[in-house]
Formats: sequence, structure tokens, C-alpha cells
Amino acid sequence: MADLTKALHTSVVRHDDYDQHAFRESLAVFPKLKNILEAAMRSLPTAGKLIEDIFYSLYKPTVHLEEPTDLPPSATINRAIIEQMKSTTQWDSVRSAGTVGDLFYAAVATTTIARGVLSAVDQATRKRLRELAEAEKAANQLYQNAETYEEAAEAKPDRSAEFQKLAQEARSLAEEKEERVEQLQQRLEGETEQIEDATRQAARDACSSAEDEVDQMEAAIKSYSNGYGDTGPGTGTAPLAMTLKDKIDLAKKVGETPILQQVAELAGRVVRIAMEVQKSKIKHPPTHLVGVEVGDKLAKVLPSELAYLTAPQLEPVFYARYADRQLRQRKMVGYRKEGRGPIIAVLDSSGSMGMQLGEKATKEAWSKAVALALLAIARKQKRDFCILHFSDSYSYRRGDKDKKAVKAFVFPRGEASPTDLIATTEFYIGGGTEFKPWMDEALKQVDDSRFTRADVICVSDGEVYISPEEEAEWNRRRKQKGMRCWSVRLNNDKVGEAELARISDGIVAIDDMAAESQALQMMFQI
Repeated sequence: MADLTKALHTSVVRHDDYDQHAFRESLAVFPKLKNILEAAMRSLPTAGKLIEDIFYSLYKPTVHLEEPTDLPPSATINRAIIEQMKSTTQWDSVRSAGTVGDLFYAAVATTTIARGVLSAVDQATRKRLRELAEAEKAANQLYQNAETYEEAAEAKPDRSAEFQKLAQEARSLAEEKEERVEQLQQRLEGETEQIEDATRQAARDACSSAEDEVDQMEAAIKSYSNGYGDTGPGTGTAPLAMTLKDKIDLAKKVGETPILQQVAELAGRVVRIAMEVQKSKIKHPPTHLVGVEVGDKLAKVLPSELAYLTAPQLEPVFYARYADRQLRQRKMVGYRKEGRGPIIAVLDSSGSMGMQLGEKATKEAWSKAVALALLAIARKQKRDFCILHFSDSYSYRRGDKDKKAVKAFVFPRGEASPTDLIATTEFYIGGGTEFKPWMDEALKQVDDSRFTRADVICVSDGEVYISPEEEAEWNRRRKQKGMRCWSVRLNNDKVGEAELARISDGIVAIDDMAAESQALQMMFQI
């Protein structure tokens, strides 16, 4: 007979109070998980513990299941489902994606996997599981009633016969329920292989979907919380600390906004390229002669040492000194450059930037992902960062000074909150393209900076017109401030390219994101 003294609706994954607290917290702050749990339990009483076990299997560093003999009959199907899920490579992959120890990602993945796995449990199986759970519950309650009556019989001898009869009736009914439990359990055991096959395939698909969702969530959170770039010990920078609620709110915001999603999908790759370009730069190359030292650097060897090679009888002396690293050579040092001015990302915000840059993204999304990569560089270099969104507006041309065709977002030392990053990424003007507003604003930002030697990066797909007077003033101020300007044209139209080249230190034109390499290398070498 089945042992119904075990706790009903038992979890099959071993866990502790800390794990249980994490699950309860995830239910409290992640509505999607709570909703799917409540909906599932209305049709399947064992679904609540199944969802809880899925969470534990994703959240815990190591996962161990209870032995089948230690579980009530209604929990054995849950155990079979969890065991089948654990046997898939997709389950390992979603854990590797970041669910272990991370309450947020574990909750996100649990929601997706639970929905998929439960959909594989057919109506007939659900019906038998409901009957099994109800029979277990009823039998357990009847056994408890019988024990209560027996205790009453001992406590009240004058009514002992009455209570003994009630206890016997309760046990008789409990045994009938227990027999029903055995029957249902046997039927389910006969269908176990079919249930396992269906849930294993469902678990594969659900875990794959969950991994994609976790990756998307991670990209969103990193993109808008300074999570990309050189961070951690020794770098002076770190991702912003975010509470679980902050992560959920941010993920929800990104999920509801197409441009935020597109930029997040691009940002990780673009920022990684930026950091690689930065790492490949020579740091503080030796440029100053400060004396003489000994060594074996032939490029630095003094002429007096090379004179040994002019006489055959002295050549061995040269080579001996070379082997011993005793050649006299110039001693060179490099100096860390003094503070540098801001990095200014100038982004075209005209209507045409909503068009595709190849098949994978719009021009707007690509330019804003580039801006996040430049922000990571600014944070690494501890430089102020400014994003200028520019366009052309009828109000501006009509002389309405309160509505300019340029909008500045300034981030001192490259530090930005998620709210600020979302605001600048969502910002969009529309209209046409006019260069004078952003050129004026960029010069103002440079003038306001404590340092000279700013870097300006302009990304635009518009037609370029810069008057001779504007060009001359820009280049005069650029030279005066030691400012560099790099331009990327998001089309191969040659109209205006010469004008843009005359105000830039470098210019690259691309019409497809697949051809971005040269443009990224140019922009990220600052």
C-alpha cells in the first residue's frame, strides 16, 4: 500500500530555507511567474510544486532529487518530469546562461520552461493526477481523523465505544481511498514512458527558448546599466548595482520598446569590438630621450656601439656585448597623457535613420549601439561623454530658439544611470538633416570642458552642406583646441562627402552593417 504519511505536494528537488526564500521572493516581484503558477494550479494541484522544483533546478549550484521511495505517489510524476528535463543538454545550457545563483534569470527561465513542460501534460494525465492528489489528500485526512477519534476514546472512557466506532469507520474509508490511490498510481506508471517522452521533448524546446530569453534579458540589463566594457577589479569601473525589482522594471521597459531591444541586441558585440580596439593600442609609447642604458634593443643602440661592426676584428666584441645585453642604447620613456576633453557622439536623428542598414538593424539602432560602445570607452578613460542627437526642424529654421534641432545628453566621466541611457536611446527627432546645429553645440561642449583634445564622432546618412564660413570656423577652433573629428556616412552617396571630409580627420562610408569593420576600427581607436 502507498505510504500516505509523507507530506502531500512534496518538492522533489532537495532544497533549504534559503532556496525557498528565493523562490518566494521571485513570486512576489515577478508577476509572470506568479500568474503561471496560479493558473496551472487551478487545473493541476501538483503543478505548484513542479514549478517550484523547476526553479530550484535552475537556481541551485548542485541539484539532487529525493529518492522515489521517499515521495508520495502524486510527486513521482513531478520527479520523472524534472529528471527528464535534467537529462537534456538544453537544461545545462540555460543554467550556464546565468540562472545559477541569480534569482531574476532563474525566475525568467522558470516561467518559460514551466509553460512549455506543462503544455506537454495531456488532459487525461491531468485528470488522473488530480484524482490521485485528491484521493491522497482525502485518505490522509481520514487517517488523521481516525487517530483523533482513538485519542478521544482514551481521554473519555465513558464514550470510548462511540469514538472507537468512528475511528474504525474513518480507517475503513481511508483504506478505500488508499486502494484508489494504488489504482491510479499503477495506471500512471503504465503511462510513465509516454509522459517522459513528451515532457523531455517539451523541456528541450522550453529550455532553448528560456536560454534565448535569458540572453536577451542579460543584453538589455548590461546595455543600460554600464554592464559592458572593462569592469571589475583594477579597472576603476563596475556595472551599476541593481535590485531584483530594478532588473524586472528595466527588462519590462526594454521588452516594450523596439528601439531599446534592437540596440541591446547589437550593443554587446559592438562594445566588445571597442574594448578589443582599445586593448590593441600602445599605451604611453616611449617618445622622450632621458639618458643612456645597456641592453640589446638594436633600434636604440648608440652609433658608437655600431662602429664595432665596421672592423672585422671588432665584430666579435659587438656580438658578445649583444649576447650579454650590454650594448649602450638610448633610454626612452613615455608619459601618461594629461586629462583629455570629452568624447562627443553626434548621432543623426533624421527620419531616414529609421531605414535598414543591411538586414539586421536600422541605421538608428546601429548608431546608438556605437554610442554605448563609445560611452564604455569614455568610462574606461574617465572622460566626459556627450551624445548629440541632431536633425532639422521647421521650428529651428523659422527662428524658434526654444526648439532646437539638437539635443545633448551629458554623462560626466562616462557614468550613466539606466534611466539616462534609456532616455537617450529612445530619443528621436525626425525630419531632415542640418549640420550647423550640432557643430555649434559640439564646440560649446568642448569650450565648457576642463580639458582640450576632445574627440568628436559623427554618424549620419544625410546630405551634407557646410558653408565655407562654418567650415573655416570649425577647423580653426578644432586646431586651437586640439580636437579630432571622425565621421561615418551610412550610405555610399558621394554627395557632400568632400565637405564632411574637410572637417574630419577620417571618414568612412558604409551602406550595410556587414561592412562595418573599418568604421568601427576608426571610431574606437580614440
